[in-house]
Amino acid sequence: MLPEELRHYVTDDLGNVDVEYGGFLQVRDPAIFAQLEALNLFACFRLVDPALIDFLKVEPPVDIYREIQPQLKPVGWDIFCSDGWMSASTNGLFPIDPFTGAVDDLATINRFGLIESKEACAVLCKANDDAVPSWAPWKRVCVGLDASSYLRLSEFLT
Repeated sequence: MLPEELRHYVTDDLGNVDVEYGGFLQVRDPAIFAQLEALNLFACFRLVDPALIDFLKVEPPVDIYREIQPQLKPVGWDIFCSDGWMSASTNGLFPIDPFTGAVDDLATINRFGLIESKEACAVLCKANDDAVPSWAPWKRVCVGLDASSYLRLSEFLT
């Protein structure tokens, strides 16, 4: 459940302002970062290639994202399909088993539990297309953190 004090800073993926679930959110006020830090919560962003916006069927608040983009630090890659809700980490091939935490290939995973490189991610996208064709095409997406979330997670992970 999304904390009440954060709800007016975001919309859901379709732009609705009555948000209760903290899953796929759109930032509508950059002041959320200070609130997240105060609550010891983290913001994680999908740094989506503009060509994929139509594929995802979302309408992000472009002006807000242009404003916060300089604050976002890329930390690795993930694989998704469909409208972005389906992830290879739970529904496909991914180097970490989400249920046991077992890691199949440490060379491709970074300290944030994400695929280290764009190239390794492309290889895994193709492997998912072949292994789980019912959800193809699988796409790569860069994952980013705001500056505060990055610093706090980095400290936690060292």
